[in-house]
Amino acid sequence: MFDLPRVIAEFRASSDGLCRAPLMQKAPLGGAKLSLQASRMRDISKMRLRLRQTQNAFAQESMAEEQPQQNDHRDRHAQHPQQ
Repeated sequence: MFDLPRVIAEFRASSDGLCRAPLMQKAPLGGAKLSLQASRMRDISKMRLRLRQTQNAFAQESMAEEQPQQNDHRDRHAQHPQQ
């Protein structure tokens, strides 16, 4: 048969929810390697998402900081027109 706790762990760890019991029966080491690789891929995609969110937040902050400065510059020209 197969090791039920290992199969349950594989099921919980899989991102798509598919059980890898047949793969684990045929080649336990291969299945474990695939599981580790899938786990690393998920970690990498999570890190990329966090990086993208951080970059977007930083860009929004930068734009928000630049906006008032540009408006102040326009106001100064409006208050002191060149004669």
